[in-house]
Amino acid sequence: MAQDRNGNNHKAAGRSDGGQFDRKAGQGSDDDLDLDIVDARRRVFDRIVAGDDDGIDPETARRIRYAIRLTPDRDPDRVFADMRRNGVDPMLDRYVD
Repeated sequence: MAQDRNGNNHKAAGRSDGGQFDRKAGQGSDDDLDLDIVDARRRVFDRIVAGDDDGIDPETARRIRYAIRLTPDRDPDRVFADMRRNGVDPMLDRYVD
């Protein structure tokens, strides 16, 4: 992705859709405003942290636990906040009860 002098993002040249406008970084769906969804994702996250990962993809659980180990204070709250900020918390949706 490239950015022009006006701050607009463009898709990279060399692609079939190259040069077209692209979304701004961090611009995604507004599902993070729906507290029910965020709470459900947090419940799944807490289950994984506690080791109760029945029915959850082992790779997903491993990545979350590894991310927690990498944080300086091993703080799960920080990892969940980073997941939300980076827009990857929807990966937990398929495990919501």
